[in-house]
Amino acid sequence: MSPHWAPPGRRASTLTIVSLGISFGAIAAGLIAPPLVALGGWRALFLLPGAATLVLAAALFLLFPIEQKMAPSADNPDTRPLARILRKPLRFPTVIFALLYGINAFGLYLITSWAPTLLPQAGFTLDQAARSITIIQLGGLIVALALAWLIDRNHAVLALAGAYVTIIVAFTLLAILPADPLSWNMLLLVAGGGIVGVHLCIMAVVTGVFPPDCLATAIGFGVAVARIGAIGGPLAGGWLIGHGAGPSQFFLFAILPMALCLLITLALPAARRAGQPDATA
Repeated sequence: MSPHWAPPGRRASTLTIVSLGISFGAIAAGLIAPPLVALGGWRALFLLPGAATLVLAAALFLLFPIEQKMAPSADNPDTRPLARILRKPLRFPTVIFALLYGINAFGLYLITSWAPTLLPQAGFTLDQAARSITIIQLGGLIVALALAWLIDRNHAVLALAGAYVTIIVAFTLLAILPADPLSWNMLLLVAGGGIVGVHLCIMAVVTGVFPPDCLATAIGFGVAVARIGAIGGPLAGGWLIGHGAGPSQFFLFAILPMALCLLITLALPAARRAGQPDATA
């Protein structure tokens, strides 16, 4: 999304609302998959998304020429957006944004991939464990909107740092409190929902850092790094469980990426100062 399409003072909220489609899609997929399989077998899980993707691709093909007309010329390799975000003064903001996005994705997929496997070990039924993912996604919707409201009011560092501290406390309580569906679901709502909510808002944090003609490239670069985290999180969780880690040890480990994200968040003001000279040029 071009930042020019969002009104000033509401860019974070606009980007976050657009990003909420990820959570809505995850929730919808969980609700649609069982009746879809019952209706058309496992092949239906591929046919319906495939058809929807084709329709979306056709719609984007029609919209792309409009965006291309708005894009600046990039004949000079040194002025191309990718080259600019990897050079000073935008290199530091790019690294901070990519690390924050990537490590948060590591924690996000660590939890969402393995919580349904771990919770039955703590006494949850399979249905209760499966519903925990829906609880996490719903919590993410609420947290994302609250964080976006704060980011639009120039409280990005306070919002993200507060979220990470709360997530760390919730994971600590999950590791030390006896397993109980009510209390653990509340803590998962806070911890997992917090990770999802932050993940949906990270893109909004950089809207005031990068120049408009580099913003999409910077976000794309961060998303690419986040894919590495999305792969690494489940692999790390599988390694932990394979070596005998129970729910307590697993949740203690989940504190580590959140603590790293908290430290990176504290570098956001310096990243913004580094990027602003180029952004205002």
